Amino acid sequence: MLSCFAGCSKSDIPDGYQLIAREGDTFRLYVPTQGWMPNTSSGVTSAFFAVTNSDVGMPATSVSVYMPDDASDCESVAEYWEICEEKLAEELDEYKFIGSEDKNIKLGGEPAVKYTYSAKMSVSGKSVTYKFMQVMAIHNGQMYVLMFSGPETEFSKRFDGENGSNEHVGIIREFR
Repeated sequence: MLSCFAGCSKSDIPDGYQLIAREGDTFRLYVPTQGWMPNTSSGVTSAFFAVTNSDVGMPATSVSVYMPDDASDCESVAEYWEICEEKLAEELDEYKFIGSEDKNIKLGGEPAVKYTYSAKMSVSGKSVTYKFMQVMAIHNGQMYVLMFSGPETEFSKRFDGENGSNEHVGIIREFR
């Protein structure tokens, strides 16, 4: 695991954060050190927030970064979102678009757009409403997608600012 972080010294890691990256990643994802667990074994750079009393039977909230293959011909984030939304509506139960925002949104210093939506997911045999937030930007012709997801109630606690938490702001700000 240490080899994954060879290109990044301790001084490069923001205070209170940990680096989550796979060897060869062209980006650096930093998540808070408190409660967040790395999860790169799936082949996707990601982390989840460890919840001890989760009633959904799996990590309650997660963050991941990927570079989609199907975005290579897209010249804008909006163009790629059209592709995404069509797939989401086809593949997810009760997909519901919530909104988008591009004012003052940056990802790795690049202008970005934040899209939010919800859908029903089957978790441990139960139907659970999940909320998703995708922040998308293009850097050097490559699309980057930073995705947050979790059951609606847990998502609100971690990312919507309820209970004083708004962790996505720091994670987005520290993304390189």
